[in-house]
Amino acid sequence: MIISHSKKFLFIKPRKTAGSSVELALSPLLQRGDLATPIAPIEEKLRRAEDGVKVELIRYTSLLFPRRLRDHSTLEKAVACFGPSILGYFIISMTRNPWDRAVSQFFWTLRRSDIKHADFDDQKRAFIDYTQKWGRRSWIDPFYGRKRQRTAHATAQYCYQGKPSVDFFIRFEFLSQDMSTLGAKLGEPSLNVPENRLKSQHRNKLRPWWEFYDEPTKDMIASECSQEIQMFGYEFSDKPPVHGPYMVRA
Repeated sequence: MIISHSKKFLFIKPRKTAGSSVELALSPLLQRGDLATPIAPIEEKLRRAEDGVKVELIRYTSLLFPRRLRDHSTLEKAVACFGPSILGYFIISMTRNPWDRAVSQFFWTLRRSDIKHADFDDQKRAFIDYTQKWGRRSWIDPFYGRKRQRTAHATAQYCYQGKPSVDFFIRFEFLSQDMSTLGAKLGEPSLNVPENRLKSQHRNKLRPWWEFYDEPTKDMIASECSQEIQMFGYEFSDKPPVHGPYMVRA
């Protein structure tokens, strides 16, 4: 997460959307007093930001309990920390075809295993088991951090009071193009991300993502992610989204 008081923008980072790469690209725009939550130590070494930019967990008190904003914290938590005035900032987030994202999430979660080198049939079975187990939302999600991190949908990251509240979505499928558009909006025309995105090495790239699915798992993702599928016009195919990057807040 990035909170830029100097340029009046807020960056909300869903999982498995090239968010860390985008965060590093945005960091040189920050000025003294702006805030960013830490990313992985090996990635943090790549961050370039001015002196006085605070890169740390952001602590606040909500309902008398201490809370912290982390790299994947939600817009709801940002509002709880900074107050409703933060909704007046230019809010940026990211999106990715949810069927594709689910495969990426699977390989990332199992990155310390040998799944990347397993036979494809074994990978597919493991993916289906993993996604059926962890992908659905449930009442326990807010109390079980790891479960919440693995759910298939992403809209909870950028909703406020149940409604998407984002001005600009960087679409994974149009990453370079949308970063260029965003750079122009923020007064930084040369804004871009590295060609070799962070964390991409953990995934099996020999098979297209749709080959990992059976019909029940395909339908489950369609149900869990129906809101973002409708918002962007995603399909169970390699066709890019038809809506975005600028969005009208609900």
